[in-house]
Amino acid sequence: MEPNENIEQAAAMPVVPEPAPAAEKYAGFWIRALAITLDGVVQVFLGGLAGLVLALSLPGGTNNTLYTAAATVLGVAYYVGMHGAYGQTLGKMAFNIKVLQASGEPLDYETAFVRWLGTVANMFTLGIGYLMAGFKSNKRGLHDVIAGTKVVYIGKPSTALVIIMSLFFFGGFIILPIGAAIAIPKFAGLSSKAKEGATKGSLSSLRSALMIYYGESEGKFPASLEELTRDGRSLKAIPACKCPPHHPASNEVVTITESDGENLEVFLSDSGKWIYMADPESKDWGSVMVDCNHKDSRGQKKWYEY
Repeated sequence: MEPNENIEQAAAMPVVPEPAPAAEKYAGFWIRALAITLDGVVQVFLGGLAGLVLALSLPGGTNNTLYTAAATVLGVAYYVGMHGAYGQTLGKMAFNIKVLQASGEPLDYETAFVRWLGTVANMFTLGIGYLMAGFKSNKRGLHDVIAGTKVVYIGKPSTALVIIMSLFFFGGFIILPIGAAIAIPKFAGLSSKAKEGATKGSLSSLRSALMIYYGESEGKFPASLEELTRDGRSLKAIPACKCPPHHPASNEVVTITESDGENLEVFLSDSGKWIYMADPESKDWGSVMVDCNHKDSRGQKKWYEY
């Protein structure tokens, strides 16, 4: 066959067009919210692990400040490290979504860190920065705009996982308020009872210190409760009087120095403070009470009756 004939046959053959690249599909607000929820579970686990390590490694255990610092560092390392290395956190991996630079290039650690700074900015916008992903056509949140990134699908998410995490995510909006409505009043009640118990214990301590002073001073009570704290004689300091929710905590003392022989109850004014009878002419000389006319949380006694 002549060369010209080969050229003619090749020209006559139909040209098969190249397949067009698949259109890029952006990950929207809800799928990203589910991924963030899953990442939150991971970070809670990491935070608990950090607390355990600190508690076991430090002689006096850990404290809230140190724990918060450790948990924050771990959280930033997780976010920046995973995005910088893979463009995905574990949550994004589970839902087959990935963060890329706006140009389509893979993420680097510097961009991942800038994107994390963008999530901090979202907090100052009260979460509106995240909501932007639900309204913009390219599904970019404020942190994506700041870092120059986009979030795309790299596969189809597992339907079962989406359903499970959706139930977990949306269930939180129902369960958490109900749980808070039940737990907060109970916690408040326990807190009040703890403060009341502390006040009853402090009242006993004051009375015991007064009796010790009386014995050491050959039948005399101090002119004020502050004398019990001098040089750490009986008490280091006047304890706080706590009668929630009626009065704020106070370690002030109302001292009665002139009674005309009347008992201490006559001078009650519902101040929420300690009241002390310092007049030797009163039959209640040396007595200390809680200056509160309200009943305790059990409703059994008024505070001045203790």
